[in-house]
Amino acid sequence: MSSDLARLYYAIALSAAALLLPLSIVHAQRSRETGAAVYRIDPQASDVRLLVYRDGVLSTFGHNHVVSLKEFTGTIHLQPRLAQSRVELEIPVDRLIVDDAAARRQEGEDFASEPSKEDGAATRTNMLSHALLNARQFPTIKVTGTSGPVDAKNSAVLDLSVDLVA
Repeated sequence: MSSDLARLYYAIALSAAALLLPLSIVHAQRSRETGAAVYRIDPQASDVRLLVYRDGVLSTFGHNHVVSLKEFTGTIHLQPRLAQSRVELEIPVDRLIVDDAAARRQEGEDFASEPSKEDGAATRTNMLSHALLNARQFPTIKVTGTSGPVDAKNSAVLDLSVDLVA
């Protein structure tokens, strides 16, 4: 997989994971400027999980991965008009965990195999390398989501932007 394709893949996977975040947040504060209720994500009660599926010519030799994280920060700005709401997450790249056994078990049959500790470490090293996330130059992933159109049930899909931040 080319490095550009790999970066795009991780960005898409991260976007999907952000949509699945539990609403584990601490109490809201009302913002004076906008009237938004601002919720802070509680990292002790929240997690981010990226489900990475094997693909490509050599996929029969690999396995699916669960990349997880508990140490991140973020806020949800809930506006009176839902379409003006947004979410912001900051993810420290060096805190990403590859193939935690408990997380793999929770994700079901697609993640039933258990890679060796050496395989997990090699995957993590590759993921953080210059060819993929380039963790030395870009230590933070910033996810910003804005609300898309709101439907009749007062729900919306987030439009997410994922940036690697130096």
